[in-house]
Amino acid sequence: MPVDQAQAKTLLERRMSREIIGKSGERANQDAAVTPESITEQQADPQLAAALKTLTARVETGEFEKVSDLSPAQVQQFLKREDALRRRETVLKDLEQLNRELAELEK
Repeated sequence: MPVDQAQAKTLLERRMSREIIGKSGERANQDAAVTPESITEQQADPQLAAALKTLTARVETGEFEKVSDLSPAQVQQFLKREDALRRRETVLKDLEQLNRELAELEK
């Protein structure tokens, strides 16, 4: 279950908020039932939701449930694209830094 950069950021933010000790406010009133849907909606963690869904099916039926319609080639393409986007972001940040350095040297 691939996750893009925006999903990964949301996932990390929500994971960090879960790690806060003690429940107060709206967290104290949350239902304790954990389902794949609640994990996807409340925690923004599609990978964990997919794992729970397929493992629950395995325990109940003895068979793993397919959780993605993507073929291995599509997953590979998604991962390559995400890697290229991440590398481009790094290069753009480096370019901005170099432009600032050059501007400072020209003063």
